Amino acid sequence: MKKIIFLYIFLLIFLIGCNNNLPQQVIENPKIQSNVVLENKTVNIEINTTIENVTQNKSIQNITQPISNETKLPENTYKIYLNDKINYDYKTIILQNIDTNGEVTISVDNVTWIIYQTKLPDIINGLEIQTLEINLKENYVILEIKPFVLKQNRYLFYKGNTLPFDNITNITLIDINSDDSILLRILNKIDLVDDFKIPEGDSITANNLTITNIKAYKRELGYENHAIIRIVKS
Repeated sequence: MKKIIFLYIFLLIFLIGCNNNLPQQVIENPKIQSNVVLENKTVNIEINTTIENVTQNKSIQNITQPISNETKLPENTYKIYLNDKINYDYKTIILQNIDTNGEVTISVDNVTWIIYQTKLPDIINGLEIQTLEINLKENYVILEIKPFVLKQNRYLFYKGNTLPFDNITNITLIDINSDDSILLRILNKIDLVDDFKIPEGDSITANNLTITNIKAYKRELGYENHAIIRIVKS
């Protein structure tokens, strides 16, 4: 009888143990799957968050990019406000006036000059200056400034200037016409050769010299008329 009871108890424990093992196996698989799913969700959330942050950062960068007025100006280009001054090549440049018609008045070491047009270089007291931009609202201009350097055999004449050439010939700029041709008077020590009209870009030969009108600058004030003239022996 004891053996039967003992056997019965043993079978009961065995059955209980089998029942516990079977559900445990069934539950473990869902746990593994669940963990995998949870891990995937975590990865997806992190990836999405990263993408959103990158996109957000790009948007902020686009908004905070410097505006054109604050960008670095090219070489030899300067922003100058009304009545302000800058120093260039040991010379002081002051912006004296900005006119609504686009004229800009500046002084270069006390030489006052009106720049009548934008993007057209003027020769002012040894500098080549042109207006690139005018801002009437904020009262500033952007100027391009370079040293004025003459190439070989070229000379800068102002109206009325006379150049003694080789101590034999005197060449005088009489005036500049509205078509940018120049009037020259060529005089040697013996007699008057003649007055010559030379269109811009053209040349004449006189007194064994070849003279070319390289560039004429017609100004509203006649005494400011000037020209770059090339002179070489024929």
